Amino acid sequence: MRTKTFALMGLACIVMLAGACCPWFETGTTRTESRSQELGGAQSASVDIRMGAGKLVIGAGASGIMDADFSYNISSWKPEVSYRVSDGRGYLTVEQPSVGNIGAGRNVCYEWNVRLNGGVPIELQVSLGAGESRLDLRDLEVNELQITTGAGNAKIDLPAGSLTRLEMNAGVGDANLNLLGGWKKSLRATVRAGVGAITLHLPREIGVKVKVTGALGKVNANGFRIQDDAYVNDAYGKSAVTLDISIVGAVGSVTLDLGE
Repeated sequence: MRTKTFALMGLACIVMLAGACCPWFETGTTRTESRSQELGGAQSASVDIRMGAGKLVIGAGASGIMDADFSYNISSWKPEVSYRVSDGRGYLTVEQPSVGNIGAGRNVCYEWNVRLNGGVPIELQVSLGAGESRLDLRDLEVNELQITTGAGNAKIDLPAGSLTRLEMNAGVGDANLNLLGGWKKSLRATVRAGVGAITLHLPREIGVKVKVTGALGKVNANGFRIQDDAYVNDAYGKSAVTLDISIVGAVGSVTLDLGE
């Protein structure tokens, strides 16, 4: 309990110090801009999305590599988009301009709605400093996914048809990951948790193994049994593919929700 208290106090101090040194920005009229990027002959893509603070939504539906709507009311925060194609692979970067430590007054609007192409294999990297994120990747061919969140809640629906590797670094806030669906390939996932609740929605008919280490909160794992210091479901060792998940260092609850 003492260790958990010190961890919470330390994080609170970091947040307070960060806020004290952040510049403040004047808000203006909210503008919404749309941006589309063609594939340019790419057969696969690496996509890197970096937002310092705001609301981020990612889904499918682009005809090219990306269709996006950006809403913001701080003129210097206009998103920057770059794209190139090399040897049949597209490299897309969408990022908030570098403005140092991010702080803002009231009534700030900063929202991205990013749609990616559902027919192109993608390696996706997402970084969000502070804010809410909603990633619905079920209709995308994401085969590798890396997510970093600072402060805020994240809700993520994972693509069961294509994903083989997941790395998530969670900061302060709740993370809700939906892994339900008909998995075609085995998945290796690592979730480095921070302060907040971690919830994993897991399939019943696919073998699942979850190892939790360094957690300072309660683990809720109804429908799982412990085998070799890990939580496994009844399909573990029997199905053609396996979801092998490691959760490290959660200061808060971990819930393994076994689907029907």
